[in-house]
Amino acid sequence: MLFKWSSVRAVLFMGTCLVIYRLLSSDKEVQTDQKHREEWRDRHIGRPATFAYVNLCTNMRAVFPSLVLFEQLRSYNASSNADFVVLLPELLYGQVGAMFHSFGIRTKIYSDASPLFQPSYSVSSMTTMKRDLMLWQKLRVWNMTEYKKIVMLDNDLLLTGKIDELFNEPELSGVPQLYSNEKIMFWDPRDLDNFVPIVDDPSFINNEGLNGGVVVLNPSVNTFNTLVLQASQLGNRTCCPTQEFLFRHFRKQNAYHRLPSKFNVRKIQKITNRHFIEKDMRVYHFVEKRKPLLLGRAASQNDPMS
Repeated sequence: MLFKWSSVRAVLFMGTCLVIYRLLSSDKEVQTDQKHREEWRDRHIGRPATFAYVNLCTNMRAVFPSLVLFEQLRSYNASSNADFVVLLPELLYGQVGAMFHSFGIRTKIYSDASPLFQPSYSVSSMTTMKRDLMLWQKLRVWNMTEYKKIVMLDNDLLLTGKIDELFNEPELSGVPQLYSNEKIMFWDPRDLDNFVPIVDDPSFINNEGLNGGVVVLNPSVNTFNTLVLQASQLGNRTCCPTQEFLFRHFRKQNAYHRLPSKFNVRKIQKITNRHFIEKDMRVYHFVEKRKPLLLGRAASQNDPMS
């Protein structure tokens, strides 16, 4: 039986039901899963979690998708040696921090008062700069040195299986360009010392670039400081902007590891191998502007990707 996009609605509906159930349940009930995870870890491992799944949640609109992401991980029995952690701005934490805690999700807070740094590059609009400042907050994950390894996930992902094996991958791991003219790079990856406008090349497919929806990394204060310094000195805006910046930084050090496409599938209509979709795919990434979790019911019914 081929993978059908009606199953996307089914999974998102189940995630929605789980979230609503937990919101309506007592504090004792909603904390049960986290308590069991911690008890299992104490009994079998005897130490705090060494791994973490981390998601950046920057505004109220992203709260529900973030909760559904963690519920998907929970439904596939994510390792008890891996914490669920959401990275939140201080003001948003004041509104929803307790709710995340009640779901067994740990929180890391950063100040809203000032950005991580002020970019040196110019942009065409204040809206773009505002979005960039939010996305650069992802670099803070390298400062979470209480963990040995982190899988950083965007909240517009559909999981179709367990992904704990990602904790066995080296830094920096991610899925490269999957198809011709995929917009994940502005600059030619064959020249990492200069910013040469990109001209698409078939050799880039499954080889160059990085989509930042699924990234494996090793926290380090030194790496964090280096990334922040280099990002603040960028004279040219990179794509998205963190994903191309990270790709270029680690690729230049020969430290970029390419994950199989099954861990971050995009634009499913471009994939002709239906067996891969049905049997192998672990993560589908809704890179489209229209996200199923953010659509109303009428819009969802008319959207081919929902």
